[in-house]
Amino acid sequence: MTHSPATETKTERARTRAATRRRRARLIPSSFTLAAWRLRQTWRLLLIAGLGNIAAVLLVCIVPLFTQVALSAGLQGVLTGSSDASQIVVEAIDTAPTAQDAAAIQQQLDHIVASDMGSYAKPSEPLFSVSLPDLVLVPGPGQGPGANGNGSGAAQLQVYGADMTQAAQQYTIVSGRLPGASSADLEIALTQSDAAALNATVGTVLHAQIPGPQQQQAQVPTLALHVVGIFLPPATSGPSASQGLINGPVFGPGRMYGGFGGPNFYSVLASNQAIFAALAASGLTAGGAADGQPQYGPPPVLAWAYQLDTSRVSADALNDVLDRLGRVQTDVPGQLNGTHGLQGIFLDSGAVQALGNFRLQILLLQIPLFLLLLQVIALVLLFVRMMAGMLVDRQADAVATLRSRGATRRQVFNAFTLHNLGLCLLALVVGPLVAIPLVRVLSLRSLPPASQSAVAAIAGNPLAVAWGLRWYVLVTVVVAGLAMILATNRAAGNNILTLRRENARTTAKPFWQRLNLDLIFGGLSLIGYVAYTLAVRQVDPRVQLVLSPLSLLAALAMLVAAALLFLRLLPLLLALGSRLSSRGRGASSMLALTQMARAPKQPIRMTLLLALATGFTLFTLVYSASQAQRLVDIATYQTGADFTGTVPASVSAQASTANLTARYRAIPGVTGAALGYTASVGPNGVSAGIPLQLFAVDADTYAQSARWTDQESTQPLGDLMARLRAARGGAATADSVPAILDAATWQALHLTPGAQFTLEPPGYQAQSETMRFVAVAQVLHIPTVYNSYQGGGFSGIGGVLADYQTYATVYRHDLGSDAPAANTAWINTHDDAASLSSVRKALSQGNLALGALQDRRQLIDDQRANPLQIDLANTLLIGAATALLLALIGIWVGSWLSARGRLVNFAVLRALGTTPRQLRFMLVWEQVIVYVAGLALGIVLGWVLSLIALPLLIFVELATRGTFQNTPNVPLARVVVPGSTLALALGVLIAICVLALVLTMGALARLSLGQTLRLNED
Repeated sequence: MTHSPATETKTERARTRAATRRRRARLIPSSFTLAAWRLRQTWRLLLIAGLGNIAAVLLVCIVPLFTQVALSAGLQGVLTGSSDASQIVVEAIDTAPTAQDAAAIQQQLDHIVASDMGSYAKPSEPLFSVSLPDLVLVPGPGQGPGANGNGSGAAQLQVYGADMTQAAQQYTIVSGRLPGASSADLEIALTQSDAAALNATVGTVLHAQIPGPQQQQAQVPTLALHVVGIFLPPATSGPSASQGLINGPVFGPGRMYGGFGGPNFYSVLASNQAIFAALAASGLTAGGAADGQPQYGPPPVLAWAYQLDTSRVSADALNDVLDRLGRVQTDVPGQLNGTHGLQGIFLDSGAVQALGNFRLQILLLQIPLFLLLLQVIALVLLFVRMMAGMLVDRQADAVATLRSRGATRRQVFNAFTLHNLGLCLLALVVGPLVAIPLVRVLSLRSLPPASQSAVAAIAGNPLAVAWGLRWYVLVTVVVAGLAMILATNRAAGNNILTLRRENARTTAKPFWQRLNLDLIFGGLSLIGYVAYTLAVRQVDPRVQLVLSPLSLLAALAMLVAAALLFLRLLPLLLALGSRLSSRGRGASSMLALTQMARAPKQPIRMTLLLALATGFTLFTLVYSASQAQRLVDIATYQTGADFTGTVPASVSAQASTANLTARYRAIPGVTGAALGYTASVGPNGVSAGIPLQLFAVDADTYAQSARWTDQESTQPLGDLMARLRAARGGAATADSVPAILDAATWQALHLTPGAQFTLEPPGYQAQSETMRFVAVAQVLHIPTVYNSYQGGGFSGIGGVLADYQTYATVYRHDLGSDAPAANTAWINTHDDAASLSSVRKALSQGNLALGALQDRRQLIDDQRANPLQIDLANTLLIGAATALLLALIGIWVGSWLSARGRLVNFAVLRALGTTPRQLRFMLVWEQVIVYVAGLALGIVLGWVLSLIALPLLIFVELATRGTFQNTPNVPLARVVVPGSTLALALGVLIAICVLALVLTMGALARLSLGQTLRLNED
C-alpha cells in the first residue's frame, strides 16, 4: 500500500505537532521545579519586590478612595450647610386660603414628593407656612403720620406664619411670649432690633394694610397687629433662621422679603392658624377687599418644605437625585396648578442649584485631581519598573548560569514568570483591601467632625469597595507584570559571555533613547506651551479658567522631556568626568567615574527616581503653602477688613457718623472701625459704559480699619488716605471729588493723573446732574472689586475710592440736600478668642448688628474645612509621601543590590592591589554623584513646576469655592516657599541617601576576598 506525498506530509506535520506538545508538557513540571528551586534561593529579594508591588497598588488605591470619601463629605456639607439645599420648598399664592384647603393640598403634595423622590425624602411631616407679604404700616386711630416707623419712609413688613411648637425651639424670647395659635387678635413677635427700630414694646399695636391704588386704599380694612413678644433670631443668618422656607424672614439687618429689600422692610412672626382666622375675619381672603372689590397688593403665600434625607445622598447618587428633583419641579405645577385656587406655583431651586453647582465643582476638581493622580501613578509605575529591573538584574548571573548549563530559554522564562505572577496576584488581592482601613483612618484624622459621617461611603463589604478600584489596580498590576516579563525575557536570552560583556560596558540603549522620546516630548511641549502662553493672553479671564489645566499638562510634558534629556547627557558627562579624573592623582574618583560611564544603567535609574521624588516633594510643599496663603488672600480680599457689613438705616439714624464710629470702636476687641457709603453705579451713569462700585470712606479711620496688602497697592494705604484728606478744603470750590481707581477701571476710563471724569451716583437723576471726580491715584485693585482689563477689553465691575466727607460736601453743593448716610462698616479686631467672641456677638445681635456680615477669619476656617479643599491637600500629601517612600525603598534596595552584584568586581580590584580605603571612597564617589545629580535635577524640576502651576492654583481655588462669577486672577496667586518645611524634607532625603551609603559600605565590609573569587555561579 502506497501513500501519496501529500499524505506523508500531513503525517509528518502531525508527528511534529505531537512532539512539540510533549516537549511543552515536559517543560511545565520542569519550570515549576526550577521556580521552586529559585524561590528557596531568592525569597528575600522576592519578598522585597512583593512588598514594593503591594505598596505601589496601595498608594494608587488611596487617592481615589479618599476622593470618594471627600466628595461625599462635600455633598453632605452642601446639603446640611443651608436649609435651602436640604429641602424641597413649594410655594404658591392663593386668593382664598383656608386651613382646610391647605391640608388638602398638602395631601396631594405628599403623594407627588414621595413618588418622585423615593427614599431621598424624609417621611416626616413637612413644614408649612402662610404669609402676608408687603404690608404697609399705617397710623392707627389717634396716631400721627410718623407712627409705625423710624421716620425714614413708609415701613413695610411681612407677616410670616409658622407652627409655634416648632418656633419655640428656634427663637430665644427676650420679653413677652410667642404668638398664640388661637387668639381673637392677630398676635405677632418682633426681633429685638426691629422692635427698637419701630419703637415697639410688648403690648404695642401696629396697624397694617395691603398696598393698593391711592384712591382706593381707604377701602381696605386695617389689620391690628398685637406685639406679644420680642425675641432673638438664631445665631446663623439665612434661610435656616426661618425654618427653611425660601421667602421666610431672615431676621436681622439687611434682609430682603418678597423680592424687595431696604432699610424699612421688617418681618414679624405669627401663628399659621391666627393668620387664617384674621384673613377670614377681615374680609381679605381674596387678596383685596371683600364682596368683589378690586384686588390690592399680592395675595397670601402658602409654602411647604419637605426635608431631604441627606444620609442617603452620596456622590455616586448625585445624578439620580438631580433627575428626581427635576421630576418634582415638573409634576407639582402640572398637577396642582388651579387646584383649590392655587396660582403661580413655584418650587425653590435651592436644592437643584446647590447640587448642580456641586456637580460642576466636582467636574472641575476632577481635572487637577486626575493630573495629580497621574503623577502619583507615573511615579509608582517608574518605581515598579525599577524594582523589576533590579530583581532581574540581581538574578541575571543565575539566569546566565542556567542557560550555560543547558536550561532552555523557555524554561528560564517560565520559572521566573511564575514568580512574577505570584507577586502580581499578591499585590492584586492585598493592596486594595489594606487601602480601605488606611483611608478610613486618614479620613477620620483629616475631615472635620461634621463631615466624618462620609466615611460610610467606603463602609460595608470591603470586596465591593475593592471592586470599585479594579481599573486602578489592574493598570498598576498589569504594568508591573509586563515590566517584569519584558525584563525576564531580555535576561533569559543572556549567557555567561553576553552577560559579562554587558556588565563590562553597556551597549543596549533605553527604549526612550532609541526612539528619541526626549527630543519629541521637548519639541511638542515647547511648541504647545508657547502657543498656549500667547493665546491665553488674548482671551477673557473666565476662558483662562477653563484653559488653565492645559498649562500643567504642557509643563509636565516639558519637565519629562527635560528629565529625559538630562539622562541622555548623563553618560556623556560621566565619560567626560572619567577622562578628566584619569589625569588626576586620585584613583577612587577615576575608578568610580569610569565604572559609571561604562555601565550607566543603574546610576540613571537611581538618579531618575531620586530626581522625581525630590521634584514632586518640592512641588507638593510649595503648592500646599501657596494654596494655604491663597485662601487667606481670597478671604482678605473678599471682606476688605476683619469684619464688614451693611449698617441698617435704623442704626445710622440713631447717631452721627462720628458718634456711630466711636460706638463700634468701643466694642471690646475692636482695634479700628471705619464707616462709609457704598453704592453701585450702573453703566448708563459711567462715560465708559461699565458698572462701577463707589466707596466713599472715612479717610481718617479707613487705613486703621481696612486690610490692604501689597497686591492691592504698592503705596501704603495711609499715604493714599492722606492724599484724600488733603483735598477736603477745596472740594466745594473745585466742585469735584478726588478719587482713587483700580488699574482696570483707570484703563477703561482712559485716565491720566489729574484727569476729570463724571459719574451718576444714586440721587443724580439725569445726565445734567453728574458728580465730577478727579483721578489722583491708581492702585492695582480695590478689595471686594473683581475686574480685569485684558483679553481685548474690560470685564467685571470697576472700583472708585473717595473720601466720604468730601463726597458729602460736593453732593450737598450739587443737589442742595444732605448726602446719604453711611451704610457700610469696616472693623479691625484682635485675634484672640475672647475678642472675636465679643465682636461677633455685638455685630450679629443688638443695636450695632450689621447686615450681610462677613467674617474674614470665619471664611478662612470654612475654606480650610471644605472637604474638596481637604481632598486636594491630602492628594498632594499622599503624593509627597509616595515620593519619599518610593525614594526610600528604591534607593536602599538599589544601593544594596548594586553592591551585592559587584562583589566579584570589588574582590578583583582588591586582588589587583586596591586598598579598602580606596574602595570605600570609590563607592562614596559613585553614590554622591548620583545623589547630587538627582537632588539638583529634582530641585530644578520641582521649582519650575511650582512656578508654572499657578494657573492651576487659581483653577482649584475657584473650583473648591464654587466662585465662578468673579474674575479668576484677582487677587493674584502667589508662590510661597516654606523654608523650614523644605529644609526638613531635603534633610529627610539626604538622610535616606546617607543610610543607603551606609548599607552599601556594609556590603563591602563583609567582602571575603578568597571566598568571593572562588565561589561564584560560573
